[in-house]
Amino acid sequence: MILKEIPPSAIAEPENPTLMEDLKEDQCKFPLGEDCPPKYFCGRKQWTKPRKHGKYYCIYHVYIAIKPKEKT
Repeated sequence: MILKEIPPSAIAEPENPTLMEDLKEDQCKFPLGEDCPPKYFCGRKQWTKPRKHGKYYCIYHVYIAIKPKEKT
């Protein structure tokens, strides 16, 4: 499935920066910031379809991860 645009519901919920040890199973695990390793993760509710390799993101971060690159 390729998302053409971000559904409005995807950005309705604000990010909920959460430490890794505080993340719940159903929260988005997209890393935030420039820290390496990341300190905070998105924390929004996960999209219902899992990404490859066990990474689970909210619909917004799924879109960001698979969005085709803009041609320049």
